[in-house]
Amino acid sequence: MTIRTIGVGEEPNDETGDTLRDGGIIINENFAELDSRTSDATSQINTINNKLATVETGATKNRPDAQLLARANHTGTQPASTISDLAAAVRAVTLAGLSLSNSTVTAADSILAAFGKVQAQLNNRIKVGDYGLAGDTALPVVDANLIKEGGFHALVPGSANNIGDSSVSMIHVPHSPGNWSQIAVGIGAGAAMYTRGATDGAPGPWGKLVKVGDFGVGAKDNATWQGSNLNPDTFRAGGTFVGQFNITGPGTPGGPTTGFLIVEGGSDSSICLQAFRAAGSTRGYERSQSGGAWTAWQRTFVEAIANANGDAIKFPDGTMICRGVSAGRVQTNLATGSIFQSSLQTLNFAAPFVGGSPAVSVSAPYSENVNSWSSVQNVALSYITASVYSPVSNGAAFIFYTAIGRWR
Repeated sequence: MTIRTIGVGEEPNDETGDTLRDGGIIINENFAELDSRTSDATSQINTINNKLATVETGATKNRPDAQLLARANHTGTQPASTISDLAAAVRAVTLAGLSLSNSTVTAADSILAAFGKVQAQLNNRIKVGDYGLAGDTALPVVDANLIKEGGFHALVPGSANNIGDSSVSMIHVPHSPGNWSQIAVGIGAGAAMYTRGATDGAPGPWGKLVKVGDFGVGAKDNATWQGSNLNPDTFRAGGTFVGQFNITGPGTPGGPTTGFLIVEGGSDSSICLQAFRAAGSTRGYERSQSGGAWTAWQRTFVEAIANANGDAIKFPDGTMICRGVSAGRVQTNLATGSIFQSSLQTLNFAAPFVGGSPAVSVSAPYSENVNSWSSVQNVALSYITASVYSPVSNGAAFIFYTAIGRWR
């Protein structure tokens, strides 16, 4: 509210000004306004006095504005968020004077000193790529025997004491000075793995680790097919191999045969043992090598033969026994001195013999009318001739024979 003015008119008693009563009302209202303003002023003065009461005597006495505004003269704390450009200023601070130290960071260290200690310790730690760790390129090796520090390495063509002359990834695991282990893996799918170690500074030879399926070990329905028309002479490493192998010699399939070749490696390149079993049959063959020379393939099974001529049994050592009988009883109707004989009968063997003539024995069982006997007249490799004898002209009997010789 503002102070109001009493209207007094233009001339005395011209009745143009405020009435006496209205003038009194205006005076009362003005006094009320002055009372209100006095109260407000008193309240503000009290507030100022209260604030001034907290200021030390002479706090800013005789201090120029420049000194009062200087940051160095301020005390107390201030939130970083209220300081303009603080973050940018901190980021712009350089580490001039940084000194590296391997000692432990302490609470008393300055930021610069602490950084120096941390950096020195980080420098002594393994970084990405050191010793092949976490990198995509391992350290190339000049000589696998000269590696002393554990880590991942790359053996390349030309590296000494490599596995052949190929590219291989290798892990070197030290144990103590002069004693270590190495594991190497070839490059590519299905690559082989090798290992070796050193004792008292003397490295051993590389040895191949066998994985499932190698040499038939652990294979089930997925053995590796070695190929067709293979020469078994080239298979000297121990294991079981599936393929078509050229098995030749007396009593063998005589050519490429699908089956399983089992190899037992020897102590050197002149000793080896092989066994072969044809697929889909029980027939097996074996041979050995001594002094670099292979023996002939030999059967490892007994073969039984039966046909119209009789039966034969072939043994692995080459022995064969043939047995047979005449087609019917043979009559002794030919006089020979005081006895009678049958006509000469030819009995073919179930399988031919080889080499010398077999040893043959004959008999005449199931005689009619009288006891009879038989006798061999001629022995050939594939047959015999024999007759039946009796003391009467109406004698009759079968001719049984057993022949023993060799089939190979």
